[in-house]
Amino acid sequence: MSERGAIRRSGEDWISFLPDPLLCQILSDLPTKNAVTTSVLSKKWRTLWLSIPILDLDIDDFPDYTTFTSVVSRFLDFSKESCLHKLKLAFTRHDDDDPTS
Repeated sequence: MSERGAIRRSGEDWISFLPDPLLCQILSDLPTKNAVTTSVLSKKWRTLWLSIPILDLDIDDFPDYTTFTSVVSRFLDFSKESCLHKLKLAFTRHDDDDPTS
């Protein structure tokens, strides 16, 4: 029996058998929020998002500043050995935040 047949019969997905560097490349094409949500798929994926070379965050996706800084700190602490290639932050300025109004 081939490995493919074994995978199909066992009901497991094929994507989990891809090497981590390839999975990280796939996840790096997603906003970080989506990459993080993949962590619930399996134990193997739990910290995989921490190895992606791109941090793409929308500050408005976080309930408060403390949660935002916690996520960024966790990412940077875990990724000390790796190289962050791209940092993308998005935020919305609300009129009530304008000090001139």
